Amino acid sequence: MLHEKSPRAIFTVWAIIVGLFAPIVILFVPITITQSLFYDPSQIVVLAPSKNHLLLTIGFILIIGTLLLLAFRRSKQTYLASALLIAGAIGFFAFSTLSYVIIHPEYITVRDYLDKQQYAMEDFDAVIYEYGLDEPGQYQFITKEGEAVIIQDSPQLHFEKRSAIYKTALAHDLTFEERPMEE
Repeated sequence: MLHEKSPRAIFTVWAIIVGLFAPIVILFVPITITQSLFYDPSQIVVLAPSKNHLLLTIGFILIIGTLLLLAFRRSKQTYLASALLIAGAIGFFAFSTLSYVIIHPEYITVRDYLDKQQYAMEDFDAVIYEYGLDEPGQYQFITKEGEAVIIQDSPQLHFEKRSAIYKTALAHDLTFEERPMEE
């Protein structure tokens, strides 16, 4: 009896293990997926929006919650609730792969879950980079109709990529402006 492992201990240990590895997965998987599935050498950059990280976080919270639920109680109702929580987590994981932003010298593609919009560079009138002191900046691609496509600054947009965006704006006769973020 002493050498048998209790289900409570097993589920609790698995919840701790998932909780320890979740931040690594949450940090790297969205970037890896967008770079693997949508990368093309002719593109300037492929970005994973921060909402992908948020969806993965919610999915892992559901997984950890399921494991803790099973650690403390196992009945037909908890098995049903666990199955629903796992299905919800899988849904959040799947939706975390659907959003991306592609900046190409000829177009910008913004995919937000099931909605995909593609803009040709000729459709834009200006590019505005707003930078903040305490918060990351953002690129605003202003269309000729006045609509703004906003792309949040990211560590993936390092100096070389920013320079490529600037050169692309100049190549398409777009006005490029850098300014501090309005409060």
